[in-house]
Amino acid sequence: GLILLLFAHHRFFHKILSEHMEDVIITTKRIIYLEACIFFCDDTHEIPFERITGVEARKHGILPNLLGYGSIWIDTGGSTSLDVARVIPRVPHPEKVVKDILHVLEG
Repeated sequence: GLILLLFAHHRFFHKILSEHMEDVIITTKRIIYLEACIFFCDDTHEIPFERITGVEARKHGILPNLLGYGSIWIDTGGSTSLDVARVIPRVPHPEKVVKDILHVLEG
């Protein structure tokens, strides 16, 4: 029981202290998707606008629709190197972000 309590205690504090961060930065030339979590990952994906052929906003489930978040799916025309960055999860107001991306793509 003591070992289980010790494991749960350390797991709880590791969850609190490990910051899991996902950022989406939209510039005039590319979309930069950053994913960082302590000790485990530090990924950066850059998707240039000239490779994007389509963008969709997706909301599935009750909580995403109630709280206003969803995912953004980016179509790069069949590129295999960007498969991980094709879906960007947990984006607040994905329709607005997709509208901004399409506005930059058009102009």
